[in-house]
Amino acid sequence: MFAGLAMAMLMLPALTLTLTAARSHLALVDDLLLYLLVVIVVTLVGGFWPAVLAAVTAGLLLNWFFSPPLHTWTIEAPQNMFALLLFVTSAVTVSSVVHFAARRDAIATQRTAEAATLLTLARTVLGGDDTPQAVLDHLTETLGLTDPIRSIPIEEI
Repeated sequence: MFAGLAMAMLMLPALTLTLTAARSHLALVDDLLLYLLVVIVVTLVGGFWPAVLAAVTAGLLLNWFFSPPLHTWTIEAPQNMFALLLFVTSAVTVSSVVHFAARRDAIATQRTAEAATLLTLARTVLGGDDTPQAVLDHLTETLGLTDPIRSIPIEEI
């Protein structure tokens, strides 16, 4: 989360400086798409809430620096107001989709590892090594746990 916030704090001003230098070569729609790209990158690194903050901040930067009249909070053309509202809405929507897809991917990766562990355990049992100690050894090795029975000193038994 903090990495996403830091990324937004670095990338949004850098993009703003770059786009103000290239203002004569780009239209507002180009600026909108470039800011959307930054919001998506923030989503991938920091998650949903940093992306929402980046989307709102990007909308404000777009209004201040690229929407006539420049350097005011007033928006001269109604289509620019509509474009900015659509930008923020789209950025938040895309961020939520990207965030949930990344979460689902992490869950799928975890479930795949669990399935592989269970498959290996099933092969151990089907291979005839089905004593409780063999199963326990396999699970403790696979999950990186300590064997509670073997960790007790013999003097305590």
